[in-house]
Amino acid sequence: PGVGKSALAAALAPRLAELGARVHSATVPPPGSGRPGHSALAALIGTPEGPIVRAVGDALRAAARAQPTAILLDDLHLAEHDLLDALEYATLGGEPLPLWILGLATPRFDQRRPGFGSRAERNRRIMLAPLDDDATVAMTAALLRPAEYPPLRALRQVAAIARGNPMHLVTLAREIHDRGAIRTRPNGEHFLDTTALDALPPIALGPWLAARELSGLGVELVALARLCAVLGDDIARDEIAAVVETVERQGGATTTIDVDIGLAEL
Repeated sequence: PGVGKSALAAALAPRLAELGARVHSATVPPPGSGRPGHSALAALIGTPEGPIVRAVGDALRAAARAQPTAILLDDLHLAEHDLLDALEYATLGGEPLPLWILGLATPRFDQRRPGFGSRAERNRRIMLAPLDDDATVAMTAALLRPAEYPPLRALRQVAAIARGNPMHLVTLAREIHDRGAIRTRPNGEHFLDTTALDALPPIALGPWLAARELSGLGVELVALARLCAVLGDDIARDEIAAVVETVERQGGATTTIDVDIGLAEL
């Protein structure tokens, strides 16, 4: 998360349109949202009727017959297996079709669906790596504008904390701006006050980011977020509700917020 997969999809969409393709970009809804995964394709294929795999797969192939079609689906790791099967079914081959599908997912997708896409007529898997050192330093300098010519040592310090993760870089740069570290000289020139960097976390960026995000949430929502974190990375709405109900029944402390409302806010 934060390595830039969504930004990559946003940059690809206009390039694909320039090639003459109809471009459909969407994000797979999370579990507990009340919407099935294939709803991300509704604007392109409508609401499928019948078995999901064949209905969605046939609809995607029909769309490609009508017009060259490129589909970009973000957060594919949240998709149900029926939707994943449908995407593979649509790309099996056997009929020449101008259909191109890009699924963007976090690394845990490999555990959920190893070998996904192997049945497609053509398949390519690309790992989006963190930024290299030069790119991280360049992005840091851009994020600290309007500061002019910040010291390379300071840029490398921030870059080292972020470890090439663009989202972390953005968060750190926002923190630097919020601390008033971008100052103005008498001649109007902006500069970086490097003393503000001493307050940044040199290590354990994850807990620092988590605490920063939680600080802006209500007590009940924070309690739900902590419960979800304890239960694990891949959990369902019903599991969370069952845990909350069990703990409350036994007199323990959980959260007073409605699970569905809380998950929607999170």
